[in-house]
Amino acid sequence: MSAPFVPQQRLTAIALGFKNAQFIADQVMPRTPVGSANFKWTEFRAKDTFTIPDSLVGRKSRPNEVEFGATEHTDSVVDFGLEDPIPNADIDEAKNNPAIDPEGRAAMKLAELIALGREKRVADKVMNVNNYNHSETLSGTDKWNAPESNLIEQISDAMDTPLVRPNTLVLGRTEATAMRRNLSLVKAFNGTNGDSGMVPWEFIRELFELENIIIGAARYNTANKGQDMSIERLWSGGASLLYINPIAALKDDVTFGMTAEHGERVAWTKPDENIGLRGGVRVRVGESVKEVVISKEAGFYFNAVL
Repeated sequence: MSAPFVPQQRLTAIALGFKNAQFIADQVMPRTPVGSANFKWTEFRAKDTFTIPDSLVGRKSRPNEVEFGATEHTDSVVDFGLEDPIPNADIDEAKNNPAIDPEGRAAMKLAELIALGREKRVADKVMNVNNYNHSETLSGTDKWNAPESNLIEQISDAMDTPLVRPNTLVLGRTEATAMRRNLSLVKAFNGTNGDSGMVPWEFIRELFELENIIIGAARYNTANKGQDMSIERLWSGGASLLYINPIAALKDDVTFGMTAEHGERVAWTKPDENIGLRGGVRVRVGESVKEVVISKEAGFYFNAVL
């Protein structure tokens, strides 16, 4: 049986090739392929790794047995897709102008919206205090933009709190600027040369022994359809210290979170006689993914840093 939507290799390449430099979802919750729509992932018991068993063995006795417990979760990817109808009139006009590619442009813009939706899903998980075993809500003089704030002490203590030491700092653009201007950091960087300016990221990364600092700058429109546009930042309100293993497996490794991906992002087309007077083509772009928080122990969340 023929499918109503036909895969288009050229448009799929465009959709796959789209990369918005402001989007950080793939860095924060890396993709890992799964063989089917349904998949399993493992949540390990921390006490099994940190409890010291009696390992003394008598001359004729058997060594003590240990059992590693884990909770196996069954989940499934979710399909995300969008369509754009293109009148045949636009397609015919493009035939006389090689610089115009209505189908290619539609594939690219649809891919951007699909990626924006994923960016929000990941931000909602990372900036959610319920997804952490360890967190702190800042107030008063502890907030990063307060002159009395000792951000160095906050970060240092937080890094030593989880059983899995974080290797990555994730925060929004506004929070990032406040961090670089924090008086305790500025003084540490400048020494006796003053207490104003902005601290370089490389100094901050080395100071806290981080492998990566990832800054989310994406924005989105929060207004409902028909309302005036209202732009807000996707990554805002807090800052996350995470242990991220970009090559972790769903069933074998510890990491804060990852994304199960079934297949790749793809693009299809389908003729539609109901588009305009002379019909047209529908372009559809989509992917099948599921973002999963693997270990709540692999992170520390600062809430309300500003």
